[in-house]
Amino acid sequence: MKKWMYAVIAVVVVVGVVLAVTLAPERPAVENDVNDVPNDVVNGVPENGDPDNDVPDNGDPDNDIPDNDVPDVPDNDFPDVAGATSIRYTVEWANDVTGTWTYTGKDMGTADMKFRWEGTVDGVTDGFIINGELRKIWSLENGEWVDQDIPPEYWHMFWESIAAPFEEYTTQLYDWTHGDWTYTDPHTGYSVRIHNIQVNPDLPDALFRP
Repeated sequence: MKKWMYAVIAVVVVVGVVLAVTLAPERPAVENDVNDVPNDVVNGVPENGDPDNDVPDNGDPDNDIPDNDVPDVPDNDFPDVAGATSIRYTVEWANDVTGTWTYTGKDMGTADMKFRWEGTVDGVTDGFIINGELRKIWSLENGEWVDQDIPPEYWHMFWESIAAPFEEYTTQLYDWTHGDWTYTDPHTGYSVRIHNIQVNPDLPDALFRP
């Protein structure tokens, strides 16, 4: 190829480049200003910190429920024997002997707790009154209430011994909801029925004195 031909080719290339640069559309300058980024997104992350999902204010990404639309859960209407401050019920049990007792308690869960139980075992009447407020114990003997005159140092020992059946029957009722409660006593094997159950009845203090 002749030298002058190389020269012509070179001139054509240069002219083509100049024309391409001159005729190309002008592109706007891009300013990298963080202040131009929307308020709820910084560096591509929404304000809630999740780059993939903008969670509604209530924390549920699927459903933004207004607070006043959340349904209320009704309170449990079952009687709370474990939290009761007073109680009354009748206990019947039977095996080789039979018995029927009425138990009544007040100020339960306090140092002033009072309870009374009286009934029959194979036709024989028996009973006790324990008054934690007065620190007194009376027993039913031949139809009369007799002061046991317990020395202060023995008070808790007598209390625990006499109150044990009442506390055991009451504990049995922790899961009771209505009607009668029946079970087999694990200590004696007796069949036990608790009925006429009243939770938090209004009981006069006079009931816990002779």
